[in-house]
Amino acid sequence: KQWYQRRVRGCDKFLDTSKNNELQLFLTPGYDNTELFRYTFEQVDPPIMADYSVTRDHLGLAFSIELQFFPEKKITFECIEVVFPFPNRGPINSLKFDPPNSDVVMNKKKNQIIWRRTKLPNTDKLSLTASVKFDRKQVQLDGHPQLRDVNAYADITFKSPSSLSKMRLDKNSVTVFPGTKFKLNHEVISSGQSIRVWNTHGEVFDQ
Repeated sequence: KQWYQRRVRGCDKFLDTSKNNELQLFLTPGYDNTELFRYTFEQVDPPIMADYSVTRDHLGLAFSIELQFFPEKKITFECIEVVFPFPNRGPINSLKFDPPNSDVVMNKKKNQIIWRRTKLPNTDKLSLTASVKFDRKQVQLDGHPQLRDVNAYADITFKSPSSLSKMRLDKNSVTVFPGTKFKLNHEVISSGQSIRVWNTHGEVFDQ
């Protein structure tokens, strides 16, 4: 895989030994915890697959989403957030969802629904179903003109302590000069640009 972007803080010397698939960093560390290395790749398989369905309901819309994970990749998640925008409609004046204990909220403009999961069960699937109604007397044109009726999408973002690129820190290779005893604590945080999924029953699949 090719590097798309990389940034190293406090680094005195940086060696990319591509033949051995290794990166060597020589640095003068600070006294506090700090982000040392950040990188992105052009192509990484998404760790989440989703199926999003929106249909007409009485005076509103009914929608459901199913998130599917891949246990074989051994990726864990600290949090997942799904945003459901509903532009070009009136403010949402009714919202019902299932499971009823889900962390579901509306934004201040009442044109987006946000579903957050921070305590994720040990499962390969998560799902949410909901129905919404809109105040048709206060319709606001605040999005792409094609985003009407059942034409809708959802944006999924996540945070994970797993390395999606399979890059790992070899703790045994960390040395300190001059030689001294030390304790190494390190943390990996992976995040990605939002994964956009479109309604399978809509007429628009990109915009």
